Parts: sequence; structure tokens; C-alpha cells
Amino acid sequence: MFNDNPELKAKLRRRLWKGFDLFNQTLTEINAATNEAISRISLQIQDESNIRRSLRHSFLDDLLCQINEGVSILEQLVDRSIQLEPARNTRFQGKFLLFIRNLACQLSCALQASFHCTCKHRICLQLERRSPDIVPGDTGDDSVKYIGFHLALSYKGPSKNPDIISSQDTMWSDVFAKPSPISRPETLNITIQPKLKDHLKASKGNNSPIYSRYRSSPVNGSAKLQANSVELKSVVNHPQRSTRTVDLCQSITQPIEPGTETAFGIIFDASTPETYTYHVSSVILSKYRTQCGRTITSLNEVLGQNSRYMILSEQDRLKLAAVISSNLLQLHGSRWMPKVIRSQDVYLIQSEDDPICDRFFVMQTLPNKAGPCAEENTELSSMRNQALFYLGVLLIELAFGKSFELLRSERDRSSTGSQFFADYRTAKRLEDQVKSFIGPSYGSAVSRCIDGEFHGRGVGLEDKDLSHDVYAGVVALLEKELEG
Repeated sequence: MFNDNPELKAKLRRRLWKGFDLFNQTLTEINAATNEAISRISLQIQDESNIRRSLRHSFLDDLLCQINEGVSILEQLVDRSIQLEPARNTRFQGKFLLFIRNLACQLSCALQASFHCTCKHRICLQLERRSPDIVPGDTGDDSVKYIGFHLALSYKGPSKNPDIISSQDTMWSDVFAKPSPISRPETLNITIQPKLKDHLKASKGNNSPIYSRYRSSPVNGSAKLQANSVELKSVVNHPQRSTRTVDLCQSITQPIEPGTETAFGIIFDASTPETYTYHVSSVILSKYRTQCGRTITSLNEVLGQNSRYMILSEQDRLKLAAVISSNLLQLHGSRWMPKVIRSQDVYLIQSEDDPICDRFFVMQTLPNKAGPCAEENTELSSMRNQALFYLGVLLIELAFGKSFELLRSERDRSSTGSQFFADYRTAKRLEDQVKSFIGPSYGSAVSRCIDGEFHGRGVGLEDKDLSHDVYAGVVALLEKELEG
């Protein structure tokens, strides 16, 4: 019905989901009944003497009844779709974020493999809100068309003083990485019926890229090969598998013309059988975000009010809360995200005279530091999911626009015990204040992170069910508060 208008068809599928086929079938039946009614009326008009008698006998009753029933079905499908849409979006958003998690892990490995150097680089991934644009039947390859990652990569620029190496400026290159699925190797099967001597000759030839093997088993259901059949299989490898990954260390240092986009090439993790490659290109954002003159400021410093020119409005903080909580699910378990995220782990990268605080990043460095990384407090890991707890702490900081240290009372500072118990005591004191200060949805999200039902399951965010419930019970509430 909609083959001549694929854009409208796609929109209806996104709205109706599984009800689209019934919607399309019903609309086709209504259209057929309408055409039949027009045909009957045309025939009656040709014989004027029968018009009055035909109208008296209601010669269109069956068609009108069919059309009315069809319209009623369409209305029910649309109404039901509208009712189910919020729950459906929540359910599929959780699955979508897990799909992003796999892509982010692959991207991290691909980036590390693409720096063929021993230079020091900061690799920063922009935190973004993502929504699935998929319908039933879509695969990961269908979803990946709408996904991209914005990165900021640092490198050392020319030295101000050639005699002093430390005088080099840190410069930045904005990069966009677009995942692309790798086509599976193409296989060509040819079945022939050779003579016995030919079969023996073919079995000895093992130097050819086309190989043979004896087959007597059924193929394709009912189709069978005869006893002496030979199957020839030619495997054509995809050319991308032999493509050498681009050297980003050299690519990002090249000068870029303003207003242009430069394609660097393809990166992938050569150490594992890759599922996706990443097409990397430069991005020119604005005159405020040139390659040089930027500084890295942690969110903790911004909230600590050390930089007075960087002021986050309440709307900015609500947006950032939704973005960070969503990215905790997107990036958990990858090198991008620490096991316990704090405001010190989220960064703003921009020039000092740029007042716009709209792009926040998580960061990893190259070469990788060989040392102990920040882990959870193991003595309390059985009592609290600390990844969620410290997300709640970060949400409290964003609610009040202050760092957690500034929110501690004198009693909190003087309390004895571990750092976690001190943080827990402060968070519990502020929990109710968040609800009245920001709103009930935001407050409920904080409560579930600090001391909610998610902490009693004994599993982490690597568990798919917990990740889905955290999206529905935390991220979705923050997005609701933001949109409300």
C-alpha cells in the first residue's frame, strides 16, 4: 500500500510497530471496498431508470459496513499504539543502550590500535543522549546507521621554544567516528558430478584456493547429491579485513581548512575478529573550538565554583544528569567508564573564553598507565552497588549545582568511619531535599541510586536485567523531569 512512499511507510512502522501489517491490510481492504462502491455507482448512473430503485434497496450497505469496520480497526490500532508507546520506548531503549555498550568497547580498542606511536594522547569521548530509531525486525546493522561517536583527541603541537620540549602546546582535533558493519565473506557453491578418476584428482589438489570435499549428506532439505558428487566452495574475503588501520597520530596533526571535513580513513581492532569498522573524519565545530587554546576542566571543578565564568543553569544540570546516567549504561565495562564514576571523571574541554558548557567528555590516556586503577570499596561491595550509589551522589551534586564537599555539613565532616559511610550519611541527609528542590521524578531517581531496590540483587550493571531496570527506574525519570 505504501511502496510508492517509503518515507511514510517508515514513519508508520515506527508508530505502529507490530500493528503495521494489520493496519496496512485493513487500509488495503478499505481501499478495495471504496473502489468497488465507486464502480457500482458508476454502473447505476448509466441506467437512470434504476437509480431510484437501487438506492431504495441500499445496494452499498455491505461495502459501507466493511468500510466502517475497517475505519474502527484503524482507530483502535492507533489508540493502542499511543498507549503502549512510553512502555515500548523504555523497553527498547534499555536494549539499545546495551548495543551501544558493545560498540563503545570496540571503538576503544580500535582507537588504541590506530595510534602507532609512543606519544602521549588524551582520547576523550563526548557524552551524548541516544534514542533508538528502530522497528521490529531491525538488526544491529540496521540500527548502526543512525549511530556515531564524537571524540576529542589531543596531541603535542610545535614547540614555542625549540630548546625546551615542555614548551609544546597541547592541541586538539575533533573527530567523528561512524561504525560500519563488515560484510560477511561471500561463498560460492558449485556442485558437479565428476567421474571417479576426476574426483580422485580433485581431492589431491590442495594448493588451489578452491578446495573440494566429498559429500553424500542431504543439502537444502529435500535436494540430495549423488554418491560421487563434489562440492566446490570459493571463499571471497571482504577487502576491509586486509585494510591497514589508519595512523591517527599522524592524521590529527595535519592542518585542516576551516569549514571542511577531512576523511582520515578506517580504524578497527586488528587483534580480534572485528564486527564493525569505524570511519573516522575531522569535524570543525566553531571558531571557539579551534585546534589549540583549550583547557580540560573537570565537572567537580565547575561545581566547586573555582571557575566563576563556567556557570551551569538548572536546565543545563538536568540535561547533564540525564546524559551522564544514560552513558553509565552505555559505557559500563569499557575503558571509557571507571567502575565508580564521580564528578572528577567528567570533563569539559574548551577555550577559557568560551562560556558554553554543552559538551562533556570521559577520557582515557595513551599510552595506558600501568598501575592500579580506581576500584570499588570492596569491603562494602556486598552491601551496595557502588556504581549506582556514586551516580546518585553525582546527581545530588548536579541538583544543587555544588560539589559534594561543599554540600557536607560540619557533622558530616566530623563523622568517623570509612569514606563511603561519610558519603552515605551526607547523601541520605540530602536525599529528601532533592525532591523538594528539583522535583519528584528527579528525587525518585536519586533515592533509587542511593538506597533503592537495585542494591539487593547482588549483581552489577553488566547484568542485562539490572541495566534495563536502571534505565526504566532512573534514566527515564531524569528524562521525564527534563522534558517536564
